[in-house]
Amino acid sequence: NLLYVGITRAKEELYVILDEKNGEGDTKTTKRRASESFPDNIFARLDKKERGRKLTPEEIKETKEKSHEAITESLKISHHHGLKDFPVEIKEIHVYEKERGEFIHGVLATIEYYNEVTPQDIHKTIEKLNERSFIKFNPETIHAQVIKTIENLYPYFTKLPERSIRNEKEFSDKYGALYRMDRVVIDPGLITVIDYKTGSPDEEERKEHIRQLSLYKEILREIYPSHHIKGLLFYVDRQEGVEI
Repeated sequence: NLLYVGITRAKEELYVILDEKNGEGDTKTTKRRASESFPDNIFARLDKKERGRKLTPEEIKETKEKSHEAITESLKISHHHGLKDFPVEIKEIHVYEKERGEFIHGVLATIEYYNEVTPQDIHKTIEKLNERSFIKFNPETIHAQVIKTIENLYPYFTKLPERSIRNEKEFSDKYGALYRMDRVVIDPGLITVIDYKTGSPDEEERKEHIRQLSLYKEILREIYPSHHIKGLLFYVDRQEGVEI
């Protein structure tokens, strides 16, 4: 590719500079290798007297015409004169909804246990995230959604003996692929992976959510073989949980 670009970008003239002798002083071998690398064996057609001589305007014009003719003759273009039907899928990408979902994820990721944070703490987190966010979200609305989510998932936000939390933690499958899970609650003998979803998913999207969470469960099962693994999809806008 580099060689092709190098010899096809010159507008009027192309200068090729190389050492005629290789490491062993074999001039013929160097010429042969250079000739094989360029089209039409151009090095074989150049004698020492012609090298480095600047072309006249007439020669430049003639060279361009010959090159155009050669390219035209060598190119064969096949075209299918028929209309083919290709499946087209149209989906709208709602930037606002995507950003809002990531924003809510960001707030929830800062909370390990609900009884260790105050509403004021959550407000401060929302303000900090809003400062860095491209879209500014209503703090009261986000706060209300986060509080409702925690209340509905209260058993998984309560601090218990021997419980540990992994928020936005990356786990690797057996092939080395990384998957970031929203919230993993580790209890003695039981692990619960929670996946937050925003918006109003259709049936196909819900199936994809289930597939994704099932994959998370399989990865955790390999890491914690002695634990029972439970999955929970939680739809923030609907405040609806689905156990997988």
